Amino acid sequence: MLSFAHPSSASALFQGACALVLLGLGAGCSEIDFAEQDLALHYQEEADRIELSVDTRGLFPTSSDWGESQATVVTKSKERVEAMAAGARYLYLVTFPFILDLDREQPEDDEWLTREQITRAWGLFQDSVSVPSAKAFLDGMGEVALTQQVEIKNASACVAAVNEIITAGVLHELKGTTEKPGEVYGSDASRKNLRAFADAGREWVSLDKDALVVRVPMTPQDLALALKELVAERRSAEDSSEEASWSERRGGAASQALLGNLQDLEVKDGVVTLRFPADDTGRIRWKFQMPRHPDAQKLVAAFDAEELK
Repeated sequence: MLSFAHPSSASALFQGACALVLLGLGAGCSEIDFAEQDLALHYQEEADRIELSVDTRGLFPTSSDWGESQATVVTKSKERVEAMAAGARYLYLVTFPFILDLDREQPEDDEWLTREQITRAWGLFQDSVSVPSAKAFLDGMGEVALTQQVEIKNASACVAAVNEIITAGVLHELKGTTEKPGEVYGSDASRKNLRAFADAGREWVSLDKDALVVRVPMTPQDLALALKELVAERRSAEDSSEEASWSERRGGAASQALLGNLQDLEVKDGVVTLRFPADDTGRIRWKFQMPRHPDAQKLVAAFDAEELK
């Protein structure tokens, strides 16, 4: 079910900094997964428009519901790819919670967002996001691939809405920290920083033609612990042994992708600032890469040869 999701665990605090860009549109489980993806975000400041290129390769079917037969899983995966190739506003960007479905109905009420907030934000995203072009084809390794060109108008208003959603989610989550204070947002000091940041209505995310900037209230000590976890996850991503599960390796690869082009990391007054710069073409890039998955051929077999030319 489509819902506005909020951040949770302490270990996800630093990793979730990048995910905050699109937090709040999570569509839950997806019918597809993939081995490789290249993203390029171009913010055109004068037009206040974002152009996002999404190139995804090595697609394979995954179950979006328990108890489905293999045939059903493959069929639903094919249908999802066909819809995306036809221009559906469905995006799967690197990892959860970057799974977005803007063609579904407006999210239901949530205890941490008012109906007015949901309606206003959803209406803005509906009016602003489009997929002008998309195509499914076979990539260089003979597996299903997708290319999507996404346009986001009213970019500054969309970023402002995302910041409002994040603030609401953080304040809601902090209400539960008295019961399990060690499991949410790290130390007492980091939680204090979070509350002060949220109460002040400061920006978690900002974007201009030169960079995407993400801010996460956190102490240097909690940052050090988060970085240690990131190093461990990166090692999992590179571990091809049977001891490392696919999900562990995927998590490490996602962390590596999201933070791969991080240029500056600053800690000042209890806030970690991460800066992701644009290259000389004005684009901010991310690259996700995993080994190819054996189930990719099941998806290829579901298509007629002519469908992927």
